[in-house]
Amino acid sequence: MAPPTLDTLPPENFLSIRDQLPHEDIKSLSVVNKKIHAQLVPHLFRYIRVNCPLSRDSGSDLSSVIDKYGTNVLGVCLYVVFYPNPPYSDLEGSKVDSNGEKEKWYWDEYPDSVWARDASDISIMHDLIQFKGMPKCTSLGIRTDGEEEFEIDGGWDENELSDISIYFCTEVEDWERVKEKEKMYAWRQAWNELWRDVATHSKTERLDLFHFLPIKASCWLEPEWAAFVGRLKELNIRAYGKSP
Repeated sequence: MAPPTLDTLPPENFLSIRDQLPHEDIKSLSVVNKKIHAQLVPHLFRYIRVNCPLSRDSGSDLSSVIDKYGTNVLGVCLYVVFYPNPPYSDLEGSKVDSNGEKEKWYWDEYPDSVWARDASDISIMHDLIQFKGMPKCTSLGIRTDGEEEFEIDGGWDENELSDISIYFCTEVEDWERVKEKEKMYAWRQAWNELWRDVATHSKTERLDLFHFLPIKASCWLEPEWAAFVGRLKELNIRAYGKSP
């Protein structure tokens, strides 16, 4: 019996088709035939995007993806979201309406970490930024939502203008003030945790930062941070507020 017609096509033909298709259609095409699937997988799973903090019950799914396709991954991109202090908490915060439609999705349960809503998944994220199971991976990207992040009312910062808006970077902070803010605001704790863990765990050679926030983290004073930056072969920064 003659092999199916699709099996006889050169692999480069599939890659040309892939370039013309949306992502969902690419996945559908790869499922149709095992040979096509084997040819497309290395090109489909070159990059992994992960939203942080990792949602509950998704840690095992992330681990499964890395187990299956990690050998093809060249880069990891983290989309990191920060949250203002909830109102009426023991953290510094603003008296905003916690029943509002815009706010209610995060008031009830503050994430355990910048990495994951559930503390048990933090180790999975640490493995991810170490590129465990991804031997070809050399690139780490970290992205925030930029000014859209700070449109949500809440306890963002203590300043002369307002602590419920985007005016979180209106003053130049010395290191003592940075440490004070990290005790007052949970999102500043998360910002420091992000860079502390990247410096401690990441093996990346290239670091890409998008919407990089103009605030310091106290971990930058530690020798681990200097050592991490010194190991980088390439550093690309697009600052907060900069047009695409």
